[in-house]
Amino acid sequence: MDRPALPRARRAPLYPRIDPVPETVRRPLWSVMITTYNRVEFLAATLKGVLDQAPGPETMQIEVVDNSSTNAVEDFVRRIAGPRIHVQRFQARMSLSAAMTVCLQRAQGHYVHVLHDDDAVRPGFYAKLQDGLARDVRIGAAFCRHVFIDERDREVRVSHQERQSAGVLDGWLEQLAISNRVQMPSIVVKRAAYETLGGFCPALRHTADWEMWRRIASRYAFWYEPEVLALYRVHPGSDTSRLQRSGSDIADVRKSLAIAQHYLPAEKQAELSSKARAYWAHFAIKTARHMLARRDYPAAANQIFQALRTDPASLKPALRLLKTHFTAAHHNKSEEK
Repeated sequence: MDRPALPRARRAPLYPRIDPVPETVRRPLWSVMITTYNRVEFLAATLKGVLDQAPGPETMQIEVVDNSSTNAVEDFVRRIAGPRIHVQRFQARMSLSAAMTVCLQRAQGHYVHVLHDDDAVRPGFYAKLQDGLARDVRIGAAFCRHVFIDERDREVRVSHQERQSAGVLDGWLEQLAISNRVQMPSIVVKRAAYETLGGFCPALRHTADWEMWRRIASRYAFWYEPEVLALYRVHPGSDTSRLQRSGSDIADVRKSLAIAQHYLPAEKQAELSSKARAYWAHFAIKTARHMLARRDYPAAANQIFQALRTDPASLKPALRLLKTHFTAAHHNKSEEK
């Protein structure tokens, strides 16, 4: 079955400006910007991972950006870090992409690490990625392998190893064009790259980070560190889990794919978009399988619907999934009788 063409945005999206740091400001090498909203149960581990390897404030700016939490985030941070970490609180809640853009605008360091309050880094993260970023002026970002953990800090799985040894990734834009292979805690970016390309796309919610990595890869090289130095938390209370239940995650993927048409190589746009639609439809079917296993039928239906909208060729695997699930359910019910 032929796949429908992606809707192409009429004009390139407008990205928020990231102005250069004034020359009068004495800049640190690093800016670690930690976003938080009503989730202090994980924030302590996030802060500790940074503080355990942080040099002084003249080398590393550390700031918690509180997206209008209802709990006392500043008091919590003070108990852990004293005055070492600055807390900036929004008076009104922003979208996550807007909050991350504010992090970039407030960052004064040459290298910027945006970290969410339920993720963390391991010892050696900053030293290893600093080494990569300093290798070549053409490198705009560096990232490491990461491990997925749950709400109890149990390791679920480790991300794909992109190469055996540390170095620049070849053909990285084409890889990123299909799927997001980089998670937020694992990547640092030169602020100069953000100044050139702008902030996170305000039109996106779930895929603003992925769109940013593709945008950077269209202009800069990426350095890769194969050591597992970052932790990405997957848990029921995360934004990702909530968006998956409604299917909004896959709807946002399609919007993101349309935006990427503005900077993907013209001769490969159709091929890469087709592969990406097939990948994300398969991802939605896989997510629906897990939801069916939990008997969360409305959420599974939402994922299947979004899979069909993303790639009509997913109809057959969707029907196989439903047949397999309900046949097994009927069999189990019969055995119980």
